[in-house]
Amino acid sequence: MIKRKEELIVEPRSEIRGGNGVIPFTHLLSADEIGKAGRTYALMTIEPGCSIGEHDHQGEAEVYWVLDGDIHCTDDGAEEMLHAGDVMYTSSGHRHSIENLGDKTVNVLALIIKNV
Repeated sequence: MIKRKEELIVEPRSEIRGGNGVIPFTHLLSADEIGKAGRTYALMTIEPGCSIGEHDHQGEAEVYWVLDGDIHCTDDGAEEMLHAGDVMYTSSGHRHSIENLGDKTVNVLALIIKNV
């Protein structure tokens, strides 16, 4: 399967998990295409001041890969800065959040996979 850029679905999401602003999700694969493996495979375009509020995962894990820029995160309550090329993995039963505290747009690849 090949998907052209113009075929990708962009879904703006507001105040995700109690976070701030609107974050567009460019879905690289739909939940149906991922099947039983997971539910999200998307590029998140995070503008300054936007965030995803702290939340946990149960029965699934989430991976964030920072493609460019810097983003503030919490990882089970510990605060960190992630930079281009860094990866954050949040397994089932753990909590995380991300927030763009800078003045430039940050692109993050998000993948939610189910525990097997």
